Amino acid sequence: MLAGLTAGAIAAIIATLASLPLHSPVDSAFNSATVAVACLVLGLIAGALWTRMGERPVMVFGALGALFVVVVIVAFVGNSLLDRFLSFVLPLAAIAFVICALLTPLLSSYFSKSDLGWKSWGPATVAVVAALVVGFALITQGDAESGELALPPPPTAAPATAVPPTMAPTRTVAPTAAPTAAATRPAATQQSVAPTNTLAPAPTDEPTPAPTAASAMSGEAGQSFVIGEGSEITFTVEEELGRSPIRFDAVISSTGLSGTANLDGQPSVVTLDLHSLSSDQQYRDRYIQSRMFPDTPEAIVTVDQLPDLPQSFFDGETTNGQLDGSLQIGDTVTPLVFDVEARHDGDVINVLGRTTFTWEQLGLAKPTARSVVYLADEVRVQVLLVGRGAP
Repeated sequence: MLAGLTAGAIAAIIATLASLPLHSPVDSAFNSATVAVACLVLGLIAGALWTRMGERPVMVFGALGALFVVVVIVAFVGNSLLDRFLSFVLPLAAIAFVICALLTPLLSSYFSKSDLGWKSWGPATVAVVAALVVGFALITQGDAESGELALPPPPTAAPATAVPPTMAPTRTVAPTAAPTAAATRPAATQQSVAPTNTLAPAPTDEPTPAPTAASAMSGEAGQSFVIGEGSEITFTVEEELGRSPIRFDAVISSTGLSGTANLDGQPSVVTLDLHSLSSDQQYRDRYIQSRMFPDTPEAIVTVDQLPDLPQSFFDGETTNGQLDGSLQIGDTVTPLVFDVEARHDGDVINVLGRTTFTWEQLGLAKPTARSVVYLADEVRVQVLLVGRGAP
């Protein structure tokens, strides 16, 4: 038994490391920890078979081979329910079965020595502990998609600092015109100087940058921003699959967002392409498109009017607050309240909104599937809008 357990521990370490580049079908159920535990269980089975079959390698190999065939069949069946189930399970199972089949007979000659006594537990214990440590230490190295979004980092240079230099060189053009006039007509120098003084009112441009700080809300608020590249939305809902005691977050996301954000009091409208929603499971994506929204390709989020924005927002600082909006899918309009973070980066605005809703609020029946035994009522939404100044 100790020989099989030690072989399973060695297989656990190797298979756990081999699992890292593989794409897990469900990260909370198929991860480095579950791989390590499964290999240890297989090692116990290999040790028990070795003992029960009178330490005959051919019979043990045959029994483990038959068990491997069962695992392969389960992997093929599971792949019809979960994408990447086969590509994840099959190579790891092959590694574990080969190592356990080869090492169990070899290690049994060591553990069968009568003079070892209780000392034979030492290597087995160390191997098992090492396997569990590796398995659970790497459990966070999963590849599951997260529904968490964040504002992009602010630009390194403030956009406003680039404006004054472009205006300053344009004013140097006036002096260059004055000398040429003076050189051609000396008597008219006095006359030509006078017009240059009359251009002094042109500093009417100069007070405008100063009041821009004070009147940024009125000056900038007249802008419209086109929502496009860089925008993303995620929907996160807790889910449990059949024969799995673990609940995990299913994340559906899309970059198919378009629309306009208006800072002048006009409604801001964002359209989501529902048929562009995708997750890490094709069966879920097909369900969304063909069962949930077969005839409703778009959802529309509307914010009727933005509240008064503080000056700090136009200065590039992150502003927090709440927005009242609505979500329309088909003929159903659902009021929503968004917790918002927003930042104005010159000709670009970044807005991050968070909210929740239930299936009942949307007028939708809770989705059902053969492989899903639990689906939470609440859906968590995060949306990142990146808008660029309309031309």
